[in-house]
Amino acid sequence: MLHPHCYHILSLNNYLHIFNKLRNLLIISFDLINEGEPEISFSIASILASLKSDYSYKKDFDFHHISFNLLANEDINADSYLERIKQNVNYNDFDSIALSVYVWSESIINSLIIKLKKDGYLGKIILGGNQITNDVFLEKIYPDCDIFIIGYAEGIIKKAVIEKYEYPIRLEVKHNMLDFKSPYIMGIYSNDLQYSNLRTETKRGCLFNCDYCGHVDLQNKGIIHHSYNRVIEDIKILKELQVERINIIDPIFTLGNNFLNYLDEIYKNRITSKIKLQSRFEFFSNNKNDEIFEKLKNINSHIEFGVQTVFKKEADAIGRHSVKKIITEGVKNLTDAGISFEVSIIYGLPFQTLYSFNETIRFLEDIGCVNIKAFPLMLLRGTKMYINKQKLGLKEKNIGKLQIPYVTESFSFSEKEWIKMNELVNLKFNQNVI
Repeated sequence: MLHPHCYHILSLNNYLHIFNKLRNLLIISFDLINEGEPEISFSIASILASLKSDYSYKKDFDFHHISFNLLANEDINADSYLERIKQNVNYNDFDSIALSVYVWSESIINSLIIKLKKDGYLGKIILGGNQITNDVFLEKIYPDCDIFIIGYAEGIIKKAVIEKYEYPIRLEVKHNMLDFKSPYIMGIYSNDLQYSNLRTETKRGCLFNCDYCGHVDLQNKGIIHHSYNRVIEDIKILKELQVERINIIDPIFTLGNNFLNYLDEIYKNRITSKIKLQSRFEFFSNNKNDEIFEKLKNINSHIEFGVQTVFKKEADAIGRHSVKKIITEGVKNLTDAGISFEVSIIYGLPFQTLYSFNETIRFLEDIGCVNIKAFPLMLLRGTKMYINKQKLGLKEKNIGKLQIPYVTESFSFSEKEWIKMNELVNLKFNQNVI
């Protein structure tokens, strides 16, 4: 027989077990996964890596992730997703459900939340992603959400799961590089699977202030540099994975003090994968640093440049100034050096016309751009263009399987003219979005 004091200890332990209940988080992401890519997007993998590395993982909280690939041939509706979630897990076992909200998943989020709650879910709903910004109407747009994560989720999502608040609440935190853990170092991606395309990063954020870009709302346009050792370790792991392409997703890779060292490490590790980078022509014009060219020539590099438009009025309207002289010099220098590159432009811009769009393409072709891509303008929540869309006369229309709202009309072009722009893109670049 137990001593009465033992019963007291057992009762206390039982109380502490209840008080310190393990919090379970279900993360549901809606991703755009291309063939040959991991089933977990890099942005979600970064969040999972940070959670997995936390000292209280498996003590205070646990998590489970379900990914839906919206590029797969499937019905994109809340009913089908609810059924597939129920086939994977009993979501009532989770204290919180976090949903990723991007422009391509926007149309199903509210419907799915309503169906989850009607089906008996009583836990917290957490929303994060590029569409969750400090919009003044956020709580009206998503009336059934409990917690909005503004900005990067890595440093705040655990608090959203464990701590109690008065709901709804917006959570935002000032990050440092320690909040971000490598998905490769943390083993989020399986070494047993063969991929053809992987993503990585050396930094977060952008110093530039383009009015259409989702980075504008994150961390006051600052840059968070990952630790040097983390990036070097990632390069070594990526070498072992032997993929066809490595996409370094920094908005501007050629900013900062370490990018030349990273190029050296890629070369030293004899990585033969195509290394895709993003930059601006200002780094490659006639005031260029020859060292950049030499190091890019040492590896299998490919650089992406976003020009968007070469017309000043259009450029002023979007806060993205591209100088023809600098573009011309950059294209010549890259071509002379034999470095692979591509240029992207946008159609549907304020003050743009069918004629000016044609002329932007013509200019790029005339100076020697042989790889041009064109994308329709989207108004991402929280950006200046989203806020000023009425002033600019921008009208949107939901298009395609994903019902993405593209700008199809403005003061300067009609919907019919936008369709002609899209037809031109399909004819020249095979990129039809309709």
